[in-house]
Amino acid sequence: MLQYKLQRILIFTVLGFFAKSTLADIENRVSTAVGTEWNSNVYKSASDHQSDTIGRLLVDLNLSNLGESTDYGISYKLLHEEYLDDSFDSRNYYSGLGYFNMTLIPSRLSWNSEVGSSVTLRAGDGIDLPSNRDQRNSYSTALDYSIISNKKDALTASATLSRFEFREANQNGSDRGMFELEWKHAISKLTSGGLLCDAEKVEFKVGESYDAFMCGVTAARRLSNGLISAELGKKTIDPEGAFDTESELVYSIQMNWASGPNTIKLQSTKDLVDTSVGLFKHQFDVDPNEPLDQNTDIVDITLRSRTQIYYGYAFSAISELGGSLYVDSDERFNTDRNNDRKGVRLNYKSRLTRSLNFNIDYEFERKLYASNTPDSRLTYTNLYTISLDKTFSRHFQLIGRLQSEDRRSNVDFDEYELYAFIVDLFYTF
Repeated sequence: MLQYKLQRILIFTVLGFFAKSTLADIENRVSTAVGTEWNSNVYKSASDHQSDTIGRLLVDLNLSNLGESTDYGISYKLLHEEYLDDSFDSRNYYSGLGYFNMTLIPSRLSWNSEVGSSVTLRAGDGIDLPSNRDQRNSYSTALDYSIISNKKDALTASATLSRFEFREANQNGSDRGMFELEWKHAISKLTSGGLLCDAEKVEFKVGESYDAFMCGVTAARRLSNGLISAELGKKTIDPEGAFDTESELVYSIQMNWASGPNTIKLQSTKDLVDTSVGLFKHQFDVDPNEPLDQNTDIVDITLRSRTQIYYGYAFSAISELGGSLYVDSDERFNTDRNNDRKGVRLNYKSRLTRSLNFNIDYEFERKLYASNTPDSRLTYTNLYTISLDKTFSRHFQLIGRLQSEDRRSNVDFDEYELYAFIVDLFYTF
C-alpha cells in the first residue's frame, strides 16, 4: 500500500511540474491528430470479411527540461480508436516513457522516477486484434547514492520500487523491489569497464512470486562516429512455489554508428525474466503500435531474446533507404507456448517537393508458435504501405496511407488478406 501511494504521489508530482512549466523552459513538441481508417477485413479472418470505418484521435507528446537540481521529460503517444460499425469496443492505447529526476544532495544522492507504457499481445497464437491486445503500464521510483566518484572510478548503489499493471489481465500486476550495486572504471579516454550486481523481489497479485539475482561485467567504448556498450552476466530466478530454480547466461549489446550517408544501429539482448515484463526495460526501437511482448496473459519464467540490426543510407538530403533484420525468441520454461519470430523491414522515403514527402514500407515476418507440439503454428505475414504527407504550414500536416496485408499459415483459419486506407490530419502546437 505504501508503494502504491508513493507511485501515485510521483505521478501527480511529475504532472504538476509539467503544468507549471512555461514554453520557454522546455524543448517541446505537442501534436494532435484526427483521422479515419477504412479496413476491408477488420477481424483479419479467412471467412468473415467484415469491413469497418475507424475514427482515430492521436496525441504525440514530447516535452523535456534540464535544470540545476531537477530534470524531467515525457515522450508519449496516445491513440483512441472508435469502430463506427461496432466491430470492437472503443480502445485507448498508450506507449512511451516519462521521467522525473531530482538531486537531493549534489554529486551524492538523487531521486529518479519513471512512468512507462506499452502494448502487448495477450495470446501469442492469436492475431493482432484489439480483443487480443493489453495495455501495460509501469511506475518506478528510485534512490541513487554515489559512494565513490572521481576521474577513474564510480561506485553507485540504487534502491528501486516499481509496479506493473495490465488493463485486461489485471491479475498479472506485480510489485517489485530491487537493490543494485554498480562499479565503473575508466580504462582510457575511450574505454570503460565495470561490475554490476542486483537482487530483485517480485510479488504478483495472483500466482507465484520469485527472487532474482544477477552479477556480471560491463564495458563501453566510444567509436570515431559512435558508441558500443555491452553487459554480460549470470542470472538466477528462484520461484517461491513448485517451479524449479533457473539460471542462464544473459547479455545486452548496443551499438550506434554513423558516418557520412551511412547509419548502423545494433540492439541485442538475452534476459531471464517473467513474461509479464519481457523486454520492457530494454527499450527496443520498434513501432509503438506493434506489440513487442506476447503471451502476457499467462505469467511464466522465460528466456527472452531479441537481436535487431538497422542500416540506413542517405542518397541525398531528400531521399533515404533503410532496412532492418530481427530475430526474436520467447522460450518458456513451464509451458509450451514458445514464440520464434524472424523479420525484415524496408523503408524508402523521399521529399518530392518542399512540402510533400513520399514513403514506401515493406514488412515480412515468419512466426513459429509452440514448436514440436500438436498446437504448433507457422505463419508468414507481408505488409505493404505507401504514404504521402503534405505540410501546409508550421502547424498543419496531412498524412494519407494505403496498406495491404496478407498472412499465410499451416492452419487455414489463420490466413487472411486485408486492405486499408488511413488519413490523419495533424496539428502541432
